[in-house]
Amino acid sequence: MIMECKKCKRPLTKGTKYKTCENCRGKKAQGIKDAGKALLAAGGTLALFVVTKGKFNPKGK
Repeated sequence: MIMECKKCKRPLTKGTKYKTCENCRGKKAQGIKDAGKALLAAGGTLALFVVTKGKFNPKGK
């Protein structure tokens, strides 16, 4: 019996230990990376305002 990817139904190689293909695993990893970057940016912005007590104005004086 030929194994198929759970998401896209592509045939998988015989000795693979994953249930998804390389492409689907790469897409999932990229989504996790993007979410991590967004959370880090939001946390950095919040920390900047806490440290400067809300007095940070990026547009000038």
